[in-house]
Amino acid sequence: MTVINIIFGSLKISFYSLKFKLFVKKKDSREYGTRLRKTLESLGPMFIKFGQLLSTRTDVIPYKVAKELQKLTDQCTPFNSNLSEEILKKELGCELNEVFSEFEPKPFAAASLAQVHRAKLIHNKEKVIVKILRPNIKSEVKKNLRLLRSVSKLISVFFKDSERLNINKVVEDYESTIMKELDLKLEAANTNLTRENFRDSDILYIPKKGFLGFTTSQSTSLEEIYGIPCTRLTNLKKKRN
Repeated sequence: MTVINIIFGSLKISFYSLKFKLFVKKKDSREYGTRLRKTLESLGPMFIKFGQLLSTRTDVIPYKVAKELQKLTDQCTPFNSNLSEEILKKELGCELNEVFSEFEPKPFAAASLAQVHRAKLIHNKEKVIVKILRPNIKSEVKKNLRLLRSVSKLISVFFKDSERLNINKVVEDYESTIMKELDLKLEAANTNLTRENFRDSDILYIPKKGFLGFTTSQSTSLEEIYGIPCTRLTNLKKKRN
């Protein structure tokens, strides 16, 4: 991917967004949402993240489009199951059947940076979710970030109005955030800290993370729980009532 690809990708996204606003009453916005979702996914993790953010802005895009983009949070195309098992064995330093009595090869969800599998621990038979980063995702993200920095510099040079947006600082902050997301050890530590802080809460439950010390920068495990996503406000209100 080149800077030109990034620019044309952005233009394509803008084009779709314009069509949403102009023709949403004439045509099915879900069709455009599907096209936009597929476009963002094909452009890589940075654009998938953008789509995830956009899916929360029903004040900007039609509801059906936002609903389609919500699929980017857990319904991206997964990577090969055999490869995920190989990565996990390498991270664990042993065969999977030495740690798990059950392990589902097929992921039940996949996002921009990682995918997740259901499993059951041998030592206590507890059901867990195993999260594995996508192969070569760190190098891909770093490459995209370099291109993003180049684009932001070009924008700063050629568009005077961009100064008030401080786009270079925005890219810098985004880089810091996404690089932290790529460190699953840090994610596990933050999750456990949050769990401790809300230990006595009767309205919020934070799942346990990092069983058996099984947490590396590439993979981690999480207690399997069932609940309602915070984006499903109608369901949450019904549950509360």
